Order: sequence, then C-alpha cells, then structure tokens
Amino acid sequence: MDQLKNKWLLLDANVVIEQSLHHEDPFWIAFEARLSELSCQAIVVPEIQFELFRRIRSSQDEENLLSFLDRLKISRLVLPNSGAWQRASRIGQLYALAKLDGISAIDCILAAYLQQHPKSLYLATFNNRDFPLNLFDRHHMLNFEIKNEIKVLGIYSFSEKKFGGLMERFEKAKSPKK
Repeated sequence: MDQLKNKWLLLDANVVIEQSLHHEDPFWIAFEARLSELSCQAIVVPEIQFELFRRIRSSQDEENLLSFLDRLKISRLVLPNSGAWQRASRIGQLYALAKLDGISAIDCILAAYLQQHPKSLYLATFNNRDFPLNLFDRHHMLNFEIKNEIKVLGIYSFSEKKFGGLMERFEKAKSPKK
C-alpha cells in the first residue's frame, strides 16, 4: 500500500459501514494503523456522507456515526470537483459502452472525483465490480473474513490512459440500428 503515502483515501459508504460495525476486528485495526504509518488521510465526500446519513433512524445513531468518524479522524471534505456532473455522465456512458449496467450515480460521481485528482486520490470499496479495470487501476485487493464471510476490499485509482482508450472507442461507436 506504499503508493498511498501522503495521499487521500476516499472511503465508499460500504467501507465506512463495515468498518463502523467491526472496528475492533484485527483487519480494521491493522488497516487503520497502516494508513497512519503512510500519512494517508481517509476521507468521505458529501455524496458519501449523504449515503451514510440517509440511513440513520435516530439521533443516537447519528451521534454514534459522527463519533466513529471523529475517532478514526475520517475527514469530511468538499474536494474541488469542477465539472463533476459532466465527467460523471461521460463515465456513465463509458460504463454503458462496456455493457456495465447497474452502476449508481454516486459511483459515477466517485469516479469523477478520482478523475479530477488522479495523482492524490484513491478509493477503497467493496463494490469491486462497479470500478472496472478497463477504466481504473486496482492497486490492492485486501481479503479478510468477518463472521464466516469473506470480504474483498479493493483500492483503486483513475487511469487517464484507460480513459483515453475508452473515449476513442466511444467516439468511434455507432448507434445500434433500430
């Protein structure tokens, strides 16, 4: 995980939820320690914060989540992401070109953040199929078991080179005949 040194690690909502539920598991303790050694700042962006807070059913749950984020020093940042919706829409179109259905708008926005900050921002997610290798570079797959379930945490960055190749395909693509 050395490429995360002095970088930002954007945590997908599924990672924050899993980590908050099992924060005493040895995997998460080691993961947090490794990020700290690397001076890697774990962050959530407003779209992820929305995903997390929209599921809260009580003020106590909200308090618990905020205290968890504070305890882990997970920053809640608004990163510059000019043209995010335009980039997210294009990324969604590239997913469609690759016949990847079911990718959420939030995942397209996360991809747009990664594209805006390709040298300094990485993503941690359990939704590995939503970040395909024809557009992203996967740096790590961290496997662990919690309560007899195998989890695979992927660490990704945006690939400008792969994006360029997909854009060429997109521009050459023809609409299907009706």
